[in-house]
Amino acid sequence: RWIAAGLAWALIAAGLHMAVTLRMAADSTTLAYGPWNRALITAGLTGFISCILFGVSTRAVTGFLGLRPIFRRAEVSAFVVFNAGVAWWTFAQFVEAGGAAAASGPLLVAFGAALFVISLRVLEPSQTPRPPLPGAYPRYARFIRAGYMWLIVFCVLIALESIDSVADTSFLPAGNSSPAVHALTLGFITSLIFGMGCRMLPLFEGAVIERHRWLDAAWWLLMAGVTLRVIFGFVRPWANGMLGLSGTLALLALAAFIWALWSAFSQRSRDSYARQAREIGRVRWAERGG
Repeated sequence: RWIAAGLAWALIAAGLHMAVTLRMAADSTTLAYGPWNRALITAGLTGFISCILFGVSTRAVTGFLGLRPIFRRAEVSAFVVFNAGVAWWTFAQFVEAGGAAAASGPLLVAFGAALFVISLRVLEPSQTPRPPLPGAYPRYARFIRAGYMWLIVFCVLIALESIDSVADTSFLPAGNSSPAVHALTLGFITSLIFGMGCRMLPLFEGAVIERHRWLDAAWWLLMAGVTLRVIFGFVRPWANGMLGLSGTLALLALAAFIWALWSAFSQRSRDSYARQAREIGRVRWAERGG
């Protein structure tokens, strides 16, 4: 159901993109109309990509990390609340609603996403840790768990922003950039892509990942980049320099990740995988009395 919802949001995002483009053509402008563009971003990032990642997580992440059984009722409730929130948030942005109408969508999204993290139990210790594949990066799980922690940060930020917009409160100062968006995209989405890439590429390619230190570097660079982006999205002193440094660190993290995984696309890596797989097979066969 998560993947089906994600595909539906992809179609909605495509329709919104068409509407934005046609309006640009009608107005003879090179800039997208702000409210419609924000609706497009919400449908694409929060609806499409997040739902797909949630759906994959209920199977692949649960299996790879050996997590405890999902809280199924909480997960179903999270699905309903999250998608209702995305729908209302997207609609409110498109029609330029304000006040409580605009704030209710993000609040539902925050609650639904947080409920999903709780139901997935990804931040709990593994019940049955899985042995790594031959030559796989053994610390891939920290990318995945960090990604879900950044998703919680995203939930907190959009909830506080929504409350500030309708109530006489000032939980958050005026932002220098878009810290909530970066917590979602750079923190949650990118971390999950890195973590699942480290785990699934050896499985798909039948190859080893040799450059583990580069993946360690990618981890530290990515976490530092996201942290600076979120903190200095609100803090004024040194904001420009720190936000620039954040982008540089994130770019270096991506480069380190690509360089590390590129080693798996060689014949030597495939031959090494085959040797290690045969050795593991012989050991397991001997353990079973073969």
